[in-house]
Amino acid sequence: MTPAENLSHRDLIINTRRALLGDPLSVDVHTWLRRAYVPPAEAITAATAKSTIGAMASGLESAIKADPQIEAALKGITRFISVPAASQYAKAFDSIKRPQSNMFRTFASIVYARALMLQTSSQKDSATLVREVQDVLNSPATFLKKYLEMQEKLDEHFVAHLTTTTEVEAQLDPHFQRMLEHAGALFVDAHLHSQGLRNPFVEADCAFDLFGIEDASAWWRIPICLTFAMTVWHQGA
Repeated sequence: MTPAENLSHRDLIINTRRALLGDPLSVDVHTWLRRAYVPPAEAITAATAKSTIGAMASGLESAIKADPQIEAALKGITRFISVPAASQYAKAFDSIKRPQSNMFRTFASIVYARALMLQTSSQKDSATLVREVQDVLNSPATFLKKYLEMQEKLDEHFVAHLTTTTEVEAQLDPHFQRMLEHAGALFVDAHLHSQGLRNPFVEADCAFDLFGIEDASAWWRIPICLTFAMTVWHQGA
């Protein structure tokens, strides 16, 4: 038996956390994560998610069809978040993940959680937030240029590091795990409108490549790209 096989699951989690903290990228990841730790997650309801982010996603979907530059920007976000995790992150995630977890689910849940936290802390009502996004979509050039500049500053391994760190923290902090599961449930409830469609949240081993699917059955693509863009924009604002 190897030394690794002698370790308990919690020991593996602690060792993985230590290794992630030793990675210089952890500074950016924990800066991004900071707002996601703010309670109470349960104050955010399915109705809130549908009326705000759901409405934003619907507006974005319509804008994509009407404006090639918005479609091009969406593809830029898709390319960034759909890159397969480097082996060190993929192996770390697989070694410590919870029984029902996969990289797709963990990343989607934490991105949605942070976007919802930003929304509830904005001091603006849902109608105002939706209207502001629509104003941006009506004249997107300046916004998209600034957003893509901010995305380019992110390390290519940012998504994989964030996802692995999130999976670690979910097993060390009960509040964080509740927040993550609550956000994931809200995401599915707000955006999976047809029960006949695929649900990667309940499949084994789904990973980032699913974010690159562009056909109509990939109901998760637009809301995840939107919410990721919201969090990146806020980080650089």
